[in-house]
Amino acid sequence: MDSTIRSNASVGAPIEMLIYKKDSFSLDDYYCFQDGDDYMLGLRRQWEENLKAAFEKLPVLNKKDSIHLTAKL
Repeated sequence: MDSTIRSNASVGAPIEMLIYKKDSFSLDDYYCFQDGDDYMLGLRRQWEENLKAAFEKLPVLNKKDSIHLTAKL
């Protein structure tokens, strides 16, 4: 979600979320988040931290054992 907001100028607050529980026939779990909402800021911060950590854990590319391709532009 955060990457969509950052990459597309037409996407942004308010962010609306509806949670529907199977067979509940109820729409009681509706949320609307504005810019600067504490929950969304915390979610964004945690997403960034965990995404960076995931990339840091990726194995190093062994270039000598890989096939190198050249793109023609």
